[in-house]
Amino acid sequence: MSSVMPLMHCAPWVRRYQIVQAESGRFRVQLVPLLGTDPSSEAVANVGRALAATLAEPVRVEVMLVEQIAAAKNGKFRPYYLLLPESSPSRPICSGRIPFSFIPG
Repeated sequence: MSSVMPLMHCAPWVRRYQIVQAESGRFRVQLVPLLGTDPSSEAVANVGRALAATLAEPVRVEVMLVEQIAAAKNGKFRPYYLLLPESSPSRPICSGRIPFSFIPG
């Protein structure tokens, strides 16, 4: 899979993000905008299109703006994770990590 760095180039207003693959072919993206920014609905939609374009298979990408993203139970922030059951016959489209290199400022 190609790098998702272009996603951050199309959304310089993103402070933090989280990508969740809930099922094969479907991703949920939460975006926390930088303070003082108010991204348009088109800018938010562009993030979904950019992510979908980096994946090899057709996928559904749901993007939403949120005020904050909670840390995991262990207190760490996870920018990407799978919610697919272990026994799922579907293989995740992305195995492991999406190679984001964006570090919030």
